[in-house]
Amino acid sequence: GWPEKRADDSLQETFSDQKLNSYLSSLGFPNLELLLAHELWYVPAQLVSSETQSLQKPYLSILGASDLFAGKEVDLRTLLHGKGKWYYQLLGSKRALISAVPVRQLRERLPQLIERGCGGTRVSLKEPEWRTERTLCRDAVVAAMVFGATEVPQQMKSDIAWVREFLSGVFSDGPIVPVEELSRYALFDSVFVRLDPQTLIARLGPCFSVSTAKAQECQQQLVRTLSLTGHSKQARAVLELLPAGERPAELVEYVNLNERLIESR
Repeated sequence: GWPEKRADDSLQETFSDQKLNSYLSSLGFPNLELLLAHELWYVPAQLVSSETQSLQKPYLSILGASDLFAGKEVDLRTLLHGKGKWYYQLLGSKRALISAVPVRQLRERLPQLIERGCGGTRVSLKEPEWRTERTLCRDAVVAAMVFGATEVPQQMKSDIAWVREFLSGVFSDGPIVPVEELSRYALFDSVFVRLDPQTLIARLGPCFSVSTAKAQECQQQLVRTLSLTGHSKQARAVLELLPAGERPAELVEYVNLNERLIESR
C-alpha cells in the first residue's frame, strides 16, 4: 500500500550536511524534495542488459562523466527503451526515492515542485494525453487540484470529487460502477495522492459476494489495476482469493511481470 515512509535515512543525513546543503542550495536545490523532482522515473527493464545500472556497473554514472568530459549533454530519457509505455513511468514512480518522502512534505512543496517539474507555474493538462502520461509534472498538477491549490477544469470536476471522497473515506450514496472505480484509481493514485488499495478492495467487495461472469471479470480487473499501480502485495492477495479455475494464465503472468519490474533494482 502507501505506508508513510521516510526518505532513505542516508540520503536525508547526507543532504543535511551543512557544506553540501549550502552547495546544493547555491545550485537551486534548497530542500530534498526539489532535488528529487529531477529523478527519472523508469524501471530497469528499460535499460538493455549490457547497460543495466548497478553499484557493480554504474553505467549511467560512467556515461555522465564521459559526457561531462566531452562537454556534451544527453537527455537520459532517450536512452530508455519502451518510452511509449506509460505504465513504465507509473511503476517507476513507485520505486523512485520521492515515493519515500511523506505525502505531507510533498504537499507543502507542491507549488515549487510544479514549477521545477513543469518548467513554469502555468500548466494545462491536455485531453486525452494527461490520462496516459505519468510524469512528476502531471501528477503534481493533479495533486494540486485534489488539494484545492489550483482550479479544476470542468471536465475533471467529477473525477476530482471522487478522489476527495476516496481520501476521506466517506462516499456519496449511489451505485458502484466497478469499471469507473478501477479506471479512476489507476488515473489518480500517485506519489502525491496516495490512494489506499485496501479502500479500493473494500469498495469492490460486492464483486466477491456473487458468482457470476460479471463478478468474475470485476475480480480479475481489480487484480490488474492493483498490479498496474504497483500495489504488488495487494494484487497477489486478491489473486490468491480467486478459485484456481478462475485465474487465467495471462493474469498470473501479468502480476508476475509487474512484480519483477517494480522490485528489480
